Amino acid sequence: MPENDDLRLKRTIEILGELVAFDTTSALSSEVAKPNRPLIDFVRNFLEKLGIASTIVATEDQPGKACLWATIGPDSKEGGIVLAGHTDVVPVQRDRWQSDPFTLTERDGKLYGRGACDMKAFIACALSFIEDRAINQRLGQLKAPLRLALTYDEEITMAGAQRLTEWLQEQGMRPSWVWIGEPTTMRIVDAHKGVAEYNVEITGKACHSGLPHLGVSAIACACEIAQSIAAKQAEKQSLPFANSRFAPPYTTFNVGKIEGGQAANIVAGSCRMAWQVRIHPGDETAQTLRQSIETKTTKKWGKIFAEFPGTGLKTTTVCDIPPLEPTPENPASAALETALGGKPQTVSFATEGGIFQKIAAPQQTPIVICGPGDIAVAHSDHEHVTKDQLALCLDAMDKVFCAAPTKKK
Repeated sequence: MPENDDLRLKRTIEILGELVAFDTTSALSSEVAKPNRPLIDFVRNFLEKLGIASTIVATEDQPGKACLWATIGPDSKEGGIVLAGHTDVVPVQRDRWQSDPFTLTERDGKLYGRGACDMKAFIACALSFIEDRAINQRLGQLKAPLRLALTYDEEITMAGAQRLTEWLQEQGMRPSWVWIGEPTTMRIVDAHKGVAEYNVEITGKACHSGLPHLGVSAIACACEIAQSIAAKQAEKQSLPFANSRFAPPYTTFNVGKIEGGQAANIVAGSCRMAWQVRIHPGDETAQTLRQSIETKTTKKWGKIFAEFPGTGLKTTTVCDIPPLEPTPENPASAALETALGGKPQTVSFATEGGIFQKIAAPQQTPIVICGPGDIAVAHSDHEHVTKDQLALCLDAMDKVFCAAPTKKK
């Protein structure tokens, strides 16, 4: 490795260590969740020292949470390549870690820490790349504006990406394409399924199991919802998408949790369930699928609930993340193919890609998913990234920004 590249890799690791040190855990529980604003302020100060201005995008109803947007190069609303990453991480169980999860630790050539893989490694590469260009006065050599987009709460609701894209639309921003650095071991991804998750709370009426006509079984209602979900799954499975690149080649459902009731001799007065749908690109929306499933349930249970005041069901949307649909003649994918080789793939996990794809709606914004680290170790108690992956990402950024187009075609 040339000396300059070695020094830049060392600097990238230093930046990654600073990013990992911020506990940016996102969680639905307020007792577990941590703010990401300190990390955002760190990045903003980092850029300011390089003479680069940035904008903080936040909302009053989410204190401590913020997105960041910065443009390096010509400050136009058209064109430019967005390097996008989420700043939040999943919760940790410290007793399962061999080292402090919020201290980047090297063992056997691997860099361990929460977020080291998913996905602060990519953010560190982006900052290192920008810093190197700025310090060596090479920002003017960029063939297209470089835009940095950092978000929050990707791991739970993707509220940060939703807020940032709304703001970008308000500003009239139309980037050429977006590069999202989720861990793919630097393989190119141009499509993924969408995911929607729902929590259902059913309020029945408890009574003696010997007199079930006097009550309403919340568990029985939950079981019928599960049956409706199973029927919809069978329907989708019977109509797979032709020439699909996904396995399986259809939309899938999962009832992940059902809990309720008190005892076998008591009709269950309450029940909670959680279910999820992963939507194949080109299929119905999550909202349409949910309505179809709930319609089957309410035909019968609506009448029962009407007979027993205080009973009923309530569905809460945890997240609704659209699929990332392949874009014909995708310049994002083409640029990474030139830099890295290989053909685009699909992945089973969801990203902010489907949200960023709508920046220039109704026209689709081209998206590519490609980043350092292996998704297989993300969210684990041995999460790490290798130096080779960081070096490969830095090299790809060099190649992409030397050949990038200046405007969207």
